[in-house]
Amino acid sequence: MKRAINTLYTLLMILIFATITPACNNSVESSNNTEVEDETEDNTEDDNVNNEENEEGNDGNENDGNKDDGNEGNEGNEGNEGNEDNGNTDIEAEGCIFRRVEEVTSGRAYLIAAEGYIATPILDANYDYLQVAQGDSDDDGVIILENCNNAFIIEAADGGYTIRQAKDERYLYQYNNYNSFNVNVAPTDGEVWSINANGDYTFTITNVAKSKFVQYRSGYTSFGSYSSAQGDGTLPMLYELEGDIVLGEDSEEEIPEGMPAGEWLELPAERTDGAYPNAVTVTVSVDDERNYTHFYDKATYTSMWVAYPLSAHHMGSYGRPDSWDWNPYISTSDQVNLCSRSYAGDYSRGHLIPNASRNGNREMQLQTFYVTNSVPQIQGGFNGGIWQKLEAALQSIGEQETIYIVTGVAFNKVGESKSVSYTQAKDDTKDVPVPNYFYKVVLKVKTNSNGEVTDAETVGFWFENKYHDNSLYANYTVTTDQVEAWTGFDFFTKLPDTLEEAAEKNSSWSTFQQF
Repeated sequence: MKRAINTLYTLLMILIFATITPACNNSVESSNNTEVEDETEDNTEDDNVNNEENEEGNDGNENDGNKDDGNEGNEGNEGNEGNEDNGNTDIEAEGCIFRRVEEVTSGRAYLIAAEGYIATPILDANYDYLQVAQGDSDDDGVIILENCNNAFIIEAADGGYTIRQAKDERYLYQYNNYNSFNVNVAPTDGEVWSINANGDYTFTITNVAKSKFVQYRSGYTSFGSYSSAQGDGTLPMLYELEGDIVLGEDSEEEIPEGMPAGEWLELPAERTDGAYPNAVTVTVSVDDERNYTHFYDKATYTSMWVAYPLSAHHMGSYGRPDSWDWNPYISTSDQVNLCSRSYAGDYSRGHLIPNASRNGNREMQLQTFYVTNSVPQIQGGFNGGIWQKLEAALQSIGEQETIYIVTGVAFNKVGESKSVSYTQAKDDTKDVPVPNYFYKVVLKVKTNSNGEVTDAETVGFWFENKYHDNSLYANYTVTTDQVEAWTGFDFFTKLPDTLEEAAEKNSSWSTFQQF
């Protein structure tokens, strides 16, 4: 009965706000470059969406979320077992033998290589440049690898070819005018490529819809796609696999267990010290399933934290939505109009719960585009760099097991008196304070057959809201205890006291990963 009443109340509130809430202008930029949310605004910046001049030739174009092309781009490619082979080559025992070719054959597997470097598939995100691994090439144009993980399947299609990653069977395509690539489980607009041999073992691989061709850029140690020759650009060569590649059999992925003992383990304790008198705690749901909970301060138009579980159940292949919208649970007078455009200056609409952490459920994904889930965040070198890399790493863990995350902001550490700057949305006159800090605290648990938590581990991350010149997010770990001391919030209080006390003392990313 209580659930029924709550459900009716929620539906009534949504109906009321749907009636009185002004519609957002849906002319916001569109992007399927998810998430690595972040799937935040790492993929689009309002005024440069269709500006080819601003998008091309830039080291780590802020719209692509690829500030640090060479750092961590090959994560996920090490230690993978080789695919078996149907032909005479024993792939697992002898490795994969690839030979340089001057023409392509539909349905065959190829390496995309240049200057001794091999393009690696996009595995930890839905978009990126094609990062590289070093190849072993001899004078006869042969590359021998331990496994076939870096192969791409090229197949004939209407108007050209499709290019599919052998490792996970997702297709390369291009969206808008971005220099990076997107990947999806099924071909979509921009997935057809023309492939023309140049007579010198190089190929011009051009996206038919975008008229942009693949080039290796030594300055960035990655392959991108550009409409004109880059100063440090080299056309790729193709190396064909000897024999047939066998892709893994399709199997249903086991969805991790939900919240142990029915608890929302990531929810912080209620704040009782009066620090945020104008704040409300709001839970956003789809049907009977909770999506996330956020602590929204109406005085600063800021969600001080957003808490959510993350598992394979939440992630999928839905493309990035075209628009932001008002939060129907909160009066629009207490929100900032970010529906069509971002903040002024160098700030992007930084998601707190990333789009890519909810792209397995369209309704949940759309709820990450409530304007209350956005805060002004430095784009280049932060939102589109180290922050996005951290989110992708957590999503990778979430694919394997349920984890519990709180993402938040702080204007000052407790006891600190740091100055706070303000900005405005381009379509609003409200003054919005810019957070000086961003943080995450993350929880893993082990449970028994009854769903009771028997062990736990946490790790925290703390960043200044500024440009960061690398993507080594592991350099910014702290204990959860430290984040609590700096913010005044009490995290993971649903854990048994002894487990909570021990778990919140860890500051090692590797310890957390291995737990």
